[in-house]
Amino acid sequence: MGNIIQYRLHQAESQVGLMRPVIYCDEKYCEDLHQVALNEELAALLIKINPERRTLKIERCFQKVLADVPENSCIRNFDVLFNPAYKIDVLQLLTVANRSKAFSVLWPGTVIDGKLVYAEDGYDDYKEYDIEQYDIICVV
Repeated sequence: MGNIIQYRLHQAESQVGLMRPVIYCDEKYCEDLHQVALNEELAALLIKINPERRTLKIERCFQKVLADVPENSCIRNFDVLFNPAYKIDVLQLLTVANRSKAFSVLWPGTVIDGKLVYAEDGYDDYKEYDIEQYDIICVV
């Protein structure tokens, strides 16, 4: 399902309206896009929720923050979503949210062997996402 394409072959205009996120794996690839950091606003909403209930409410909080983001923006700084206590599939959350509002993503990690990787091996928040398992476009 997911595709990996080289930046030089990517045309952002052709991706608009596809209802799947474009994941930029290098900051220089999205320099010209309107970028929106989400961590602060998302954390402010989550801190108000009882820790045992945050996993249940995180998608709603994310949608609330996303509602204020201009269409076709590039979201960045959403590391709060990777908190292992939440036990969510962050890439799935992004994919589902993109169906209701178009946005691209600046990935806060690396790409290794067809996988998006967050954090470093050995840390609690370390996670690998097999790109082929998600309806996304990764620009490398």
